[in-house]
Parts: sequence; structure tokens; C-alpha cells
Amino acid sequence: MFLWDGNKLYLPLVQRLNDPFKGYWALPGGFVEIDETLRKAAAREAREEIGVVPQDLIEGPAFDDPHRDPRGRVISIPFACLSLLQEVRLQAGSDASKVQIFDLQSIPDELAFDHGDIISTMCICAIDAIRKGLINPEWLSSEDKSKIMLQLQQCGGKSHDGK
Repeated sequence: MFLWDGNKLYLPLVQRLNDPFKGYWALPGGFVEIDETLRKAAAREAREEIGVVPQDLIEGPAFDDPHRDPRGRVISIPFACLSLLQEVRLQAGSDASKVQIFDLQSIPDELAFDHGDIISTMCICAIDAIRKGLINPEWLSSEDKSKIMLQLQQCGGKSHDGK
């Protein structure tokens, strides 16, 4: 979930409470419940950890490297949306020691799992979605759109080492 304050774009990250990657920053998320769709799971996780009901959720590509999670086979399907920073009510989930908002240009270099790759990819996906009108909240002005797209382009080209 990308967060906008009218000037800068932010991204919420959680600090992992448990291994693997204990203490590392990671994207908020979780596992899909047996009776929910991927989109409903993404919306639920956003409500639980970020405190925002997401609008205009877009689905990104699958991250399916068999070795991306040392606990076993885990496939991640990231989602993105754009919300206003002032709407956020952070609450760390049971697997996080804290949640923090990072300026998109100040994301830690080392993230858990392959989350650096996911962030870079979703920045590019968000640019495409904004261009196509798939992410288009009612508050988004053309001036905001230009600023957001520029910051997403800069993030999409940034390399994160991720572990």
C-alpha cells in the first residue's frame, strides 16, 4: 500500500518479530484464509495492519522462487493501492514487533525474504495502473499524479539486496 501526504510517497513496513528474518523489515501481509479470495485477504491484511480499507487494489505478479522462504514453499501475490497517509492507523500484527512508515526513498536496503524485489516490481505495476486509471482515488489530482509517478519511477529502479 502506497501512502501519499500531498508531497511524498510512503510505504508501511513491519519489523519481523520471529524467525526467519527476525528484526528485518518486511512488507505487511499474511496468509490467505481457507474461505477467502486473494483480493479479500489483501484487503483484510491492510485493514488489520495499516488500518485502511484499500480502494482500487491491483494485483501484482506471483513471486514463486521455491527457496524464497526457508520455512517451506510460499508463493506471494502482492497487491498495491494508493491511500492518504492521514487515514492510516498502524497496528503491528502478531508476527511483527512494530509497524513504521518509510519515505519511498528511505526504505531499508536489507529487507526480509525477496521484499525488495516485490517493492521495485510493484512500483512499476502501480505506474502502469495509474496510467490506465486502475488506481484512481477520487482525491487524486493531476499534479499529485505527476509527483507520485515520478517517485514510483525512482523506486522502481532502486535495487534492494533483500535476503
